Amino acid sequence: MRGISLRKTLQLGDKLWLEDPSAVSKARLSKIFSASQQTNRYDIFLSHTWHTHGAWKFLCLLLHFGWPIVFLFWAFGVVLAYMLVLLDILPLTTTWEAVAVDFQSTVPYGCWVMVIASTAAVLGLLASPYFPLKSDMCFLDFVCVNQTDDKKMKEGIRAIGAFLAASSELRVLWSAPYLDRLWCLFELAAYRKLNPQGRIVMLPVTGEITVLLMHIWVQVASAAFWIARTGPRGGDPVRVVVAVSCSFLVVFPTLAHAAWQKHSASEALQQRLAQFDLTTVQCANDFDKNCIHEAIITWYGSLQAFTDHIRGPFRLEVIRLLRAEGTIPIHWISLLLIPILNLSFEGLLALWKASAPSVSFLTYFMAQVIGVIVLWLPSVGLFGVYASVHGVRYGHWRLRPFMLEFFLVFCLCAVLFIAGMSFSAA
Repeated sequence: MRGISLRKTLQLGDKLWLEDPSAVSKARLSKIFSASQQTNRYDIFLSHTWHTHGAWKFLCLLLHFGWPIVFLFWAFGVVLAYMLVLLDILPLTTTWEAVAVDFQSTVPYGCWVMVIASTAAVLGLLASPYFPLKSDMCFLDFVCVNQTDDKKMKEGIRAIGAFLAASSELRVLWSAPYLDRLWCLFELAAYRKLNPQGRIVMLPVTGEITVLLMHIWVQVASAAFWIARTGPRGGDPVRVVVAVSCSFLVVFPTLAHAAWQKHSASEALQQRLAQFDLTTVQCANDFDKNCIHEAIITWYGSLQAFTDHIRGPFRLEVIRLLRAEGTIPIHWISLLLIPILNLSFEGLLALWKASAPSVSFLTYFMAQVIGVIVLWLPSVGLFGVYASVHGVRYGHWRLRPFMLEFFLVFCLCAVLFIAGMSFSAA
């Protein structure tokens, strides 16, 4: 058996994930195979379809496994920005009408925390594959099965059951075309058969991409809010509403489209599994199909028994696994809060530079950073996700169409967000 470090697959980046296996030269395939090494076990078996663009899968894995380094780099960026401003190396270029407990004044104000910390976070994401992590030996078909020798490739295909049995975890890079591929379905069903105690993790590719789009929206909204509250008329309600509304109109269509795709994929998943037909599932070639059919008959008794298993117990387990991943992971919350934390830390830095009383500094920190950002915003986010998944209902009736429902949930979350900000400033 051969494996490759997950970090190494991310280090290879476009040289691996953006390649089309059917269009790569034998010399290139040989070089890719040489990146793997001998192993007797796998920490992760990566199950995916090459019909989903490799860029999205690469970005999904990068965000999923690299977020601790992103947060570490971001924290370093905040500290660096504070040091450079407090030492008067970087100037504060505008003003802010600060209102805090026992302190009200127009104070110098800057954007260095937002610029430096955000840049550091991006650098952290790019550097994350080069930082040591826990054991991450993984199986990736393109790398761990010799693609240049037909005999060895067929041996590798026949040994897929042994690879699955030797894997501690099956990590499914979930996307819409996944269920159309016989190999993908086979890997998912066979893993539970061969490795009953193994862990199955569904990692929806669209989930990480949606978080990235949300992060961009929050960055834009934070920058707009920063512009609206600077200068002699900073904090004017009209300026704030116009700035935030403009950022909403620019990015909301993209976010809504991502939500619609996720909703459509979830609906199609349940229907496709309930009506599963083994004869319509696609496979690259007859050899692969025959190998899979032989294994299915060995493990399930017949192709029809496998079909019944997919439509019944397997369908319920897949839906359960996807719903288990439906809550907001901690790294999603961290990525979404970074731009808002940057904005609040700009205010704290301005108060510090203006020599505001310690009680003013402390109450601003507790109200804005702890109260609103750490506690209130994640709660609003969890509510939004729950409402989007379970729908706006009255009894058994659910609001339709989905886009109207999504728009209402989004607006309600925006109102709750503004209410939290207003109470914290009161």
